[in-house]
Amino acid sequence: MFSEMRTERKSMGPTEHQSFGSPTSTVLLAEADDEMRRQLTRSLSEVGYCVTVCNSAMDLHNRMRTSRRGRGSGRCALIVVGIRLPDLTGLELVQSLNGRLGVPPIILITAFSDEAARGRAKRAGAVEVFEEPFKIADLLGVVRQITRVQDVLQPLQ
Repeated sequence: MFSEMRTERKSMGPTEHQSFGSPTSTVLLAEADDEMRRQLTRSLSEVGYCVTVCNSAMDLHNRMRTSRRGRGSGRCALIVVGIRLPDLTGLELVQSLNGRLGVPPIILITAFSDEAARGRAKRAGAVEVFEEPFKIADLLGVVRQITRVQDVLQPLQ
């Protein structure tokens, strides 16, 4: 499964880095699988995002509270969460955050997806669901779109 996930990289100059999001765009990442977490952290960091790794759903909740108070490494623009976490499933985490004021968009990554599961995740509030294996370039494209919108909306909030 994971071995099929590929990173598609190209050499990026400074102006290309800026096209992915502002230098202060922070992505909260909650993923239980060590290899997947390292790959996502590296890929997001390489294109200019500040990645904050969360070890659990509770850790993610705490870091979001800190981010909203203006402390830490910048306002969270996006959450990427795996389906398996030590204290909740990714779907339960998405459901617990749905509709809360100030919660950024959420991308859910799962190895166990079918149309019904994808529909539940979308209804729970996930803006996108990626089923493993997937191309990192596809995920980065969605992250770029979301953070560009967040960068535009942030001054209005």
